[in-house]
Amino acid sequence: MIPSNNIIRDGQVGPEKEKTFLYVPFDMPADATRLQVEYSYSHRIGSNPLLTGGNTVDLGVFDARGIDFLDAGFRGWSGSERLSFFITEPDATPGYLGR
Repeated sequence: MIPSNNIIRDGQVGPEKEKTFLYVPFDMPADATRLQVEYSYSHRIGSNPLLTGGNTVDLGVFDARGIDFLDAGFRGWSGSERLSFFITEPDATPGYLGR
């Protein structure tokens, strides 16, 4: 059996956080070889800024080297296109960097 470490984050984001970035830090175990992210949210709509009446989550990942977009710590961004993605050393979901 392959060992599995799950990190679960559950919560709510109110309208006061609209058009802001929320950083949700977590520690990867030293022996981890894969990051697998799956998420969901209510009232999903597309990312067109003219759409109303729902929610859009644009998701990106940064590593311990920093949170500057397209800089050393940037590992990828899929916006609201996906509800899951993975990153491994040799491969990753399109939009993310495997390195």
